[in-house]
Amino acid sequence: MAFLEAKDLTKYFQIQQSFVAQLVSRRREFVRAVDGITFSLEKGDIYGLVGESGSGKTTTGRMTAALERPTEGTVSLGGSPVNPRRRSDRKKFRRKVQYIFQDPLSSLNPRMTVGNAVAEPLRYLSAMRKRDYSSEVDEMLERVGLSPAVEFRDRYPHELSGGQRQRVVIARALVLTPEYVIADEPVAMVDVSVRAQIMELLIKMQEELGLTILLITHDLAVAKYMCNRISVMYLGKIVESGTNEQIFSNPMHPYTQALKAAVPIPDPRSKSDKKLPSGEIPSSLNPPPGCRFHTRCPYVFDKCKTDEPKLLPTDKGNLVACHLYFEGRLVTSGR
Repeated sequence: MAFLEAKDLTKYFQIQQSFVAQLVSRRREFVRAVDGITFSLEKGDIYGLVGESGSGKTTTGRMTAALERPTEGTVSLGGSPVNPRRRSDRKKFRRKVQYIFQDPLSSLNPRMTVGNAVAEPLRYLSAMRKRDYSSEVDEMLERVGLSPAVEFRDRYPHELSGGQRQRVVIARALVLTPEYVIADEPVAMVDVSVRAQIMELLIKMQEELGLTILLITHDLAVAKYMCNRISVMYLGKIVESGTNEQIFSNPMHPYTQALKAAVPIPDPRSKSDKKLPSGEIPSSLNPPPGCRFHTRCPYVFDKCKTDEPKLLPTDKGNLVACHLYFEGRLVTSGR
């Protein structure tokens, strides 16, 4: 049994209409943020969800952390369903599951010192006595690279750099030694020079604490560096899934190929001949029929516009939702 399993996971958000609009039209409209996806994480995985903004990555992560309730589908952690009803069960769940939010400045209380912010999970979710908080906080600050801890625990978020704030958020999430961590764009808000340090820190903490991590990112290069398995999302759907090696050595879906082609190569003489998709991701309020990527796909044909492809295994080992491959028309990156 997988450590975390999501089956047919769906989340629709109802559009709030004005009173007049409700009188004129009784039809309710929904944003289809996540639309029936299935995936699983094994214990110790660093599993990547990759895609553009608006693809449903963050909503998926929030549902696995019980911060959003699915419209349909189920999520189970260690064989037990997420979204426990009893308060005692919710506390046990929160000790096991923690979230690293994208923007460290907005997720930290500006009136709370670093020491108090990191101690907050201990205060509400652990059985530890108050006098023992400081030693645990100092140890965790040291482990995430805020050393010596005595110089950081009495500071406020505005007194720290972006990289230091991100380390505080990581320390707060890991101070309870959780089993499962959702890292939502953990390097998006830090300088390029600090990104490698934060990624190395997360990999190190995963190895030391035995964490299972769901990494949410728009950057395929970050997923390549950190993840052992990757799923690519587009407009609420998983379009391709596989191991790190499968995704990067031979991406099958045109969208995955486009994401790979968009990764910059550190060589000014290098020129890419890959076809990049034109336009922007369509609205999840009214997604296109058939394959949702067909409005931007350079290989589109008639079937793509009418029939929604299923996520099926290929002879390369990837799972791909694409008519082109199964119709024998796909031009892969390896050809």
